[in-house]
Amino acid sequence: MRHVSGYISVLHRFALQFYNRAENETGLRGVQYPYLFYICRHEGCRQDEIAKHLHVNKSNVTRQLEKLKGAEMIEIRKDPEDE
Repeated sequence: MRHVSGYISVLHRFALQFYNRAENETGLRGVQYPYLFYICRHEGCRQDEIAKHLHVNKSNVTRQLEKLKGAEMIEIRKDPEDE
């Protein structure tokens, strides 16, 4: 019987292949997918919500969102409550 670690390794290799293929087609980097998935599921979300959900610091969120915005994948809007 195969150990769980063997299955995790296979899944990881498949994920890398998917990300590499998608990067060639879309220009997205593998690290950007979780951000994009979260934003698609939570339209109008705030950057601090993304940081909390993905367990990253806010500067990482800002950097990745700027890249997604530059690729015209997302639109960043100011929250009127922040002004």
